[in-house]
Amino acid sequence: MPKEFKQGAHSAGADRSTLPTSGHSGRQIRRWVNEKTGIGTETVLSDAPSGVYPGIYYNMSEGEILHITGIHYGLFTISDSLIVELGMCSAVAGGGTFIPLTPKFHIATGTAIAGHLDQEIDLAARSIAIPYSAASLSITMRVNANDADASATVGWTGYIQ
Repeated sequence: MPKEFKQGAHSAGADRSTLPTSGHSGRQIRRWVNEKTGIGTETVLSDAPSGVYPGIYYNMSEGEILHITGIHYGLFTISDSLIVELGMCSAVAGGGTFIPLTPKFHIATGTAIAGHLDQEIDLAARSIAIPYSAASLSITMRVNANDADASATVGWTGYIQ
């Protein structure tokens, strides 16, 4: 089974490519990057869509309001740690100045793991609303792992109003 977020419930290992947006009106959106390596320093992610994968960033359009309803992150390597945060960028495709919108979230694996370790921050009850502006031309995530060999999957979900 690929190590990625897929459709389904909010539990570890569940399929999570889409999450319900019940009670919300708008177009649902999800973005993620799988098994990302080379993140041993603080890195603003700018992975573009590739094949069936949507990439990590979303370019905002004038008049849009993006509501973030979930943040997801996981590690696939042992004895590693990862820090993630979601934010907006002053340029498209995750470029320009990164402005964090969340606190830094942390996850770490021990010396032996079976499969992968993941976390999910459910924001559906109190979504983060991001209106289009010169400071929010794109939405992405910033990560930092303890070494360049760490392998992580990170993503976020939301809806566009």
